[in-house]
Amino acid sequence: MDSVREIIRRFDSVDYVSCTKFMRARNTIDSVTGALGVPRDLARVFLALMLIHREKKGMLDDNDTTDRILGRLASSLHDRVMGDTSETEDVRAATERAKLMFDAWKRRDTGQVLEFLQQRCVATPSGGGDGDLTRNNMLQWIETLGGEEARRSTEARCSRRWSEVRADDLPAFIAETAERAYWDLLYERVEAGDIEGTLFPLLQDLRRGVEALLAGAPRTLAQFHENFDVDWLLERHRTGSLSRQDVGNYAVYVAEVVLQLQAPADAVAVSEWVDDVRGTATVDTITMQEYILTLVTFVREASAHMRKVVERLEALSSQRVQREVHK
Repeated sequence: MDSVREIIRRFDSVDYVSCTKFMRARNTIDSVTGALGVPRDLARVFLALMLIHREKKGMLDDNDTTDRILGRLASSLHDRVMGDTSETEDVRAATERAKLMFDAWKRRDTGQVLEFLQQRCVATPSGGGDGDLTRNNMLQWIETLGGEEARRSTEARCSRRWSEVRADDLPAFIAETAERAYWDLLYERVEAGDIEGTLFPLLQDLRRGVEALLAGAPRTLAQFHENFDVDWLLERHRTGSLSRQDVGNYAVYVAEVVLQLQAPADAVAVSEWVDDVRGTATVDTITMQEYILTLVTFVREASAHMRKVVERLEALSSQRVQREVHK
């Protein structure tokens, strides 16, 4: 951390032009990359945020909500780095979170800023938060950007997230929280560009899960093998020939297979999910990069529906055992 603190001190000791040259220098970026253990693109984001903290009076409009949020986020990160008790892992995680807001700010994407605030707000306990990024402040910004309904829905999510958990609910609560963090991490990795190392292993796991459920139906399993070829998708991705339509068709196909596996009691809910998958796959305004991100959520939801199939099968098996016992 000392090397990163020294870089920030250099920011304060030179004029603006020298500062921008210093932050773009290869040695500076390499130093941040090594000190924080982050990719070069994230090191550049960190340095940009430090510059924004230094120059926020001139760079940001305090009357603009998005500018104000980014400025406070940059200052919060700066204070975290310069704190005597700061840990590298904390700074790295804070930079990764700030990147989402930084990217939205560059595009002036109000919707993404609102989503960032809502996710951050729900993850922040009452009375918690970094600097000005307290739950109350974030709720005010959410209302400014999205209106009263956005604030009310976020407050409701906060209430559910931090409500008192009964002792007998604790294992399920912990499992749910851990799973949510797992999927959030995968989403962030794919958003950062790690498609081959993160998304394709997820698709392979999804394929194996469906195969396991189709083990008792050899003909359907053979059709699934033929129609859901992850290796083919990966090869097309590597050559740059994978189209938006290819990916959408695969997602719809897998969703329809998962629907076929459902018990009648779950079919209606899963049918609605399949309709959503079809709808997303056919929206022309979604770019390939944006659609790729939706696949993380798609795999998560498909996995949840597949777990329901397993739960139904296990319940049925248990009932059969009980009947045999009581004969």
